[in-house]
Amino acid sequence: MSKTNLVPFVLEQYKNGQRLFEDLDLENESFEGEDLEGIIFDRCLLYVSFRGANLKNAQFLNGGIKTCDFQEADLTNARFENLSVESSQFAGSITTDIYFDNNWAYGQAVTQTDFNEWIKDYPENQHQDELNRLKTILLQLDKYLEGSNYEPHFEINLLCESTHFDQVIPEMNKRIRKQPLTESAFREISYPVFKADILEKIRYTGKPGPDQSTFAADAVRLIESQLFQLIEQKFPPNVARFYLAPNNNQWIFWNFSFLIVSRERNKTYLLEGGASD
Repeated sequence: MSKTNLVPFVLEQYKNGQRLFEDLDLENESFEGEDLEGIIFDRCLLYVSFRGANLKNAQFLNGGIKTCDFQEADLTNARFENLSVESSQFAGSITTDIYFDNNWAYGQAVTQTDFNEWIKDYPENQHQDELNRLKTILLQLDKYLEGSNYEPHFEINLLCESTHFDQVIPEMNKRIRKQPLTESAFREISYPVFKADILEKIRYTGKPGPDQSTFAADAVRLIESQLFQLIEQKFPPNVARFYLAPNNNQWIFWNFSFLIVSRERNKTYLLEGGASD
């Protein structure tokens, strides 16, 4: 079931005693402050706000909660399993006895330990507004390229509230499950090289198909007309620094990982993208 304005439908069915909701696709909708204790979302793609909601004993299974806002929600005994969880926000939520395992974020499996160490209180949660427009564009890119012969993934997140590598590297080490990184693992590049690398990857279409060139062309237009323009507004290239960064992802077709070091904001951001079967 996929349509807009599904929140009233879900709330009405919940009021009538239904607890299991399957195969829903909800985008830019809100359950803020609602009582949804014991609700089950199975095989659902959710891009919604549950801020301040009662989600005791709720279950989110076999789908996606990318960019969902669970801040200040009651997640006591809630279950999150087999989900895409990139950029979901949990700051200030009650997470007593929460189960969070067998999920995926940034191209890698994430566990209960990851949730406790860096997902639950990830710094982006306090600075979401400044990245919302960039995240919206990256979500559009996902949709432009999905449906060709690969599954895309794009993310930008606040990595560290510092521009000093002695603070940046520990944050990267939490995400890169390889040997500990050192500053030599990051290579500074110019902004034109940064742009060229992204466009080269986006133009890759794998095995030719009837729609691949259209998908790629739409994505390139979006990047050139909106993404780069917004990056230049938020991170002026004459002030910000751009670095190639290592990543932990085993993408089949392509991937990129960049640090954007904003001296104006005294913050470091991580921009990632990849595609695979």
